[in-house]
Amino acid sequence: MNARHVARELFVLALSQRRILEKDLNKANLKDFLEQSIRTITNEISSLIEESKSYLLNADNFLYEAKLLDNKEKVFSLLEKSYNNLAKSLEMINYFYDWPLQFSISLRDDVQDFCVRLLRVFKKNKKEIESIIDNSLSDWSLETLYSIDRNILFLAVTEIAFLKNNPKIAIDEAVEIAKKYGSNESSSFVNGVLRRVIKKLGIDEELEKDTSNELV
Repeated sequence: MNARHVARELFVLALSQRRILEKDLNKANLKDFLEQSIRTITNEISSLIEESKSYLLNADNFLYEAKLLDNKEKVFSLLEKSYNNLAKSLEMINYFYDWPLQFSISLRDDVQDFCVRLLRVFKKNKKEIESIIDNSLSDWSLETLYSIDRNILFLAVTEIAFLKNNPKIAIDEAVEIAKKYGSNESSSFVNGVLRRVIKKLGIDEELEKDTSNELV
């Protein structure tokens, strides 16, 4: 597991804790917020499972009351929602298999140093980063985005616009994180927005460069 990739995931998870930017950004606080982020994810899994049970119960009530023919579409809709929630829950639970290794890597100084650097640069340039993303959104605004998608965009634009990291690597890393933590549409959405960002910044030719010898 790549150390800088772990640092990027920590950045995205840390931003899920709104108070992190109010704190002094250092490695001690990062560890605390990481633990809070893990609790946030476990709570989200529990919420998804409870919601799925509610959908199944409602569908079962329709069947029990012999209203299937009158409410066929409603029953199918409830079953589909329950299935989607459970599928997402299983995906998130599956990701936790990586957490023992990921948490171990996250304790390394190089990982925490890079994550803290990302957070500090983001905090310093937050308004400009938000403006760059907002100008590249179509039919969306930052406020209406799924929080994970928004945090992943924050990560990539921080790297591209302010750390001057290779945009192809930044986009590829963001897409991978979106596949892991986002919805089914997150990876394609993030990829599309970031490609518009690259074009607006006038550095889209950077996507054609060979990155095989660059630090990921």
